[in-house]
Amino acid sequence: IIGIHGQAEGREVYLPDYETIHDKTGFNLGIPINTFLALAGKANISLPDNSSNNSSNNSSNNSSNNPSNNPVPGISETARSQKKHFFRETPYLVEAVTTQKITYVRGATYYFTISLPEGAGSPLQQITLDQRQGVDFLERYHIDETRAFEGTRDNRGEKVSLGLVAADREERTITVTFDPPISPGKTVTIGLRPVFTPRSSGVYLLRVNVFPPGKDARGLSLGVARFHFYRSR
Repeated sequence: IIGIHGQAEGREVYLPDYETIHDKTGFNLGIPINTFLALAGKANISLPDNSSNNSSNNSSNNSSNNPSNNPVPGISETARSQKKHFFRETPYLVEAVTTQKITYVRGATYYFTISLPEGAGSPLQQITLDQRQGVDFLERYHIDETRAFEGTRDNRGEKVSLGLVAADREERTITVTFDPPISPGKTVTIGLRPVFTPRSSGVYLLRVNVFPPGKDARGLSLGVARFHFYRSR
């Protein structure tokens, strides 16, 4: 049995053996071990598996008398192999620039350059740009003209293949996915092609977030990209 206990402040609970006594004991819960293990597997919770510590010299009696040396029952190999990806070393935003700073003109490209350290530990799968400031949402893009390449805009390398590229007006978010992901040790630049630059002048701030592969991957914020647009005279 796995026992869980917590305290719920401000809530009086009757204890089973003391029905006439009010006690702020919170909650108590016990669930069968196999149920807990099954739920842990579905939630991708990593549980210790010390079966590899058993050497061929250990007798079967020693193994049976030492539960810590035996595999945890109820967890599939698939669940054991699933790990949450995260960056061990933080990628960083090298630059974010626009080729046009005048409001409501065609032909601009917004470039975002990100460097992934050798020790990142995971490849780069996705970039999201969350607009934090600006009168207009920078959502109107030539999606099919979105580009990506290794290196910087002034020192371009090989072309990088993209997967999903999308803009969400309600969330004021732009998503760019790499397919395949970018390996650690590389610098990558994406170029977004707006139909027009924004109608309204002023400062536009976009928070740059990066994600490794995986459904439950832990993303990181690399800071804020700043574009300043001016009215033509």
